[in-house]
Amino acid sequence: MKLKLFRINLNLGQKISKHNTEPSILRGLALEILNVLYPEQEWLRILTDGSLMSDSPNAGAGDFSKMFSFYVPEGQGTAFYGKIVAIRTALYQLQCQLEKFTRAVILSDSRVALLAVAYDNNPITHVVLD
Repeated sequence: MKLKLFRINLNLGQKISKHNTEPSILRGLALEILNVLYPEQEWLRILTDGSLMSDSPNAGAGDFSKMFSFYVPEGQGTAFYGKIVAIRTALYQLQCQLEKFTRAVILSDSRVALLAVAYDNNPITHVVLD
């Protein structure tokens, strides 16, 4: 069995103040960083997001990549919980398709959600990360 390693990168190389920077400049910088650190030909990029539904007290999670796309309704919860569910769903999907990629990166807009999943003491989380 081929060993799969993972690492957590919460720093993308430069400090940027979102408050003082135009959105178009932020988008350009984000794409440049992605292309330098995680070029598409070498990495499977997985975009994750969680949100609170605007018309109800329910949360949802979404994952999108070239290999899979999911929306997971989560019942009552928070946007933060939705982000955690999105990251966990991506990890479970990767575990089911190990032969289809060599490197994958999970992209999230929540540092806290990434840390919550990475340092979760739930044994299932450790199996998925391994």
